[in-house]
Amino acid sequence: MIDSGQRIDSTDNYGNSALHILCEAAAHTAREIRQTERRIEGFAERWVSDKQRAETQRELEEQQQEAMRCYMTAGLLLDSGAFDPEEKNSCGKTPFAIASEGGAKWVSALLSGQDPFDEATMKTGGMDIFQALRQRDMEALGALLEAGVDLQQECTDPKMYDFEGQMPLVCALRWGQTEAAAMLLRAGADPNVRTSKGTTAFAVLIEEGCRISDGVERFAPLVELFEANGWNPDAGQNKAGERALALACQHDDYPLAMWILQRLLERKVEVDGRDLEGRTPLMRLFGPHSAGPYQSQMQELLLEAGADPCAADNEGRTVLHCVAEGYSPQQAREAAAMLFDFGRPDVSAADNRGRTPLDVAAERNNETLLKFLLKYA
Repeated sequence: MIDSGQRIDSTDNYGNSALHILCEAAAHTAREIRQTERRIEGFAERWVSDKQRAETQRELEEQQQEAMRCYMTAGLLLDSGAFDPEEKNSCGKTPFAIASEGGAKWVSALLSGQDPFDEATMKTGGMDIFQALRQRDMEALGALLEAGVDLQQECTDPKMYDFEGQMPLVCALRWGQTEAAAMLLRAGADPNVRTSKGTTAFAVLIEEGCRISDGVERFAPLVELFEANGWNPDAGQNKAGERALALACQHDDYPLAMWILQRLLERKVEVDGRDLEGRTPLMRLFGPHSAGPYQSQMQELLLEAGADPCAADNEGRTVLHCVAEGYSPQQAREAAAMLFDFGRPDVSAADNRGRTPLDVAAERNNETLLKFLLKYA
């Protein structure tokens, strides 16, 4: 048909060309091959008759032959010059995207312009590092790392809107891919590099790791790899200049944040390291949000490590101002009492708006805290 002179570049109602449809078939075959291979692997764990083993092996061989036919047909379609591998169907999918997402690596490598029978390309399927991360393809990622791919590059593909402007390590963490993140770090990814928006990998790590119940198990080992790669927790971790200790304090609901805070204090990080607004980690621990289950323990550890209970930010707001904004009257009172165990905060210190901690407590209708603070007025 290709050599007959008939038109072969027409599309169906969904914008699929013959190349799109072929890639769908190749992806379907690739999925079948993976399923059959898993069945064969499972034979080692249970008894299977020789007949079933032989039938399954024949099934795999037929599927592999079909994969080769898909590859050869894709080559013929490309050679005809009638098809653009970057043409999108009505769903916005290119033939390459369909093949790579389905794991049809021979075809996707061919469409990418690479040699599909090159050993490395057979593993990557022509994908770049961001495509490999998006597909959660550890084999492709490993091959790219072995080939020495640039680990500090930013994704420039606008179609990958959730990856664009970010480095591979940040992308892996953003999607919770801790295995991929570990591979990147072991390959030499620099955790100190910032995205174009000023975000470091740690800022993403603590944000994502504190969203899941097994955050310590999955993300704590990555912090150790960060340290092995020269991570500087005393540098600003986001565009606000907040340091690692301050970010941990803002997640006082989660055991991962508690684990990180303890580890940072063991490393003797700067306990009063300020962000661009002059706020210290102790100040970031408090505020109008509800207190988490680790807040009191975090406060005690910070104060024992030398945190200044009288610190003030660029707006003149002291730690006591932040405590007075507390969501829970009783917890705010307990936090204030602990501050006075380690120093003598000034209850009459006015911020740049002229408000004292007493004023803030009154505005919050926190009579419990107000009565306590008046003893030190």
